[in-house]
Amino acid sequence: MAENDDFLKVQFSVSDEFGKLIETTDEADARKAGIYNEHARYGYSLVMMADERMVRGFRQALLSAKDGEEATARIARADAFGERREDLVVLIPMKKFEAAEISPQVGMVVDLDGSRGRVQAISGGRVRVDMNHELAGKDVIYKFKIIERIKGAMMKLNALMEEQLNLKNGVMMDSDFATVSVPPETMKQENYLQWKYAAIAAAMQYIPELKKIDWKEEFVR
Repeated sequence: MAENDDFLKVQFSVSDEFGKLIETTDEADARKAGIYNEHARYGYSLVMMADERMVRGFRQALLSAKDGEEATARIARADAFGERREDLVVLIPMKKFEAAEISPQVGMVVDLDGSRGRVQAISGGRVRVDMNHELAGKDVIYKFKIIERIKGAMMKLNALMEEQLNLKNGVMMDSDFATVSVPPETMKQENYLQWKYAAIAAAMQYIPELKKIDWKEEFVR
């Protein structure tokens, strides 16, 4: 069973109380349900058990689940995404998106300062974003399977960099010091800066053994 400091690779799908698929790590299911996102990575999701933003009911289900076994958990809204809040529909200056190298479009899901929201409208240099989760105010159903448990600082850092930046090489760690070497092709990814800072923040927060990261970016003509 999972522990509070584990990193887990998890396959999952989440549906509303009526069975409508909202999110999944299965690309084929996403395409079939019309929710495929070309910017998403499919196959599994890296779950950091210490992440306080995780759905509380899903976290509890993971803590009691066995590796490799498919499980289903029905989670009440209070332990899922809570009630819908109008104060979470906010106006954000376009400059903030430009600084993060994000080109917002209506319907796009964006990640700003660690919070996710859906773009509702763009007008007058401002972007209206609904920070409520699509499942706010609803009970939800999770179907999931833990496919790998990751322990050890180096293994966790590798998994995090692969998840966030699709960086499969270039990560080294010596005691509490890590070096991450980023090739040009990685820096060309859309929203690279956004994912870079998210990866660094997650590494420093959820890998307590890590004290310093030397981030090396390679530029060539």
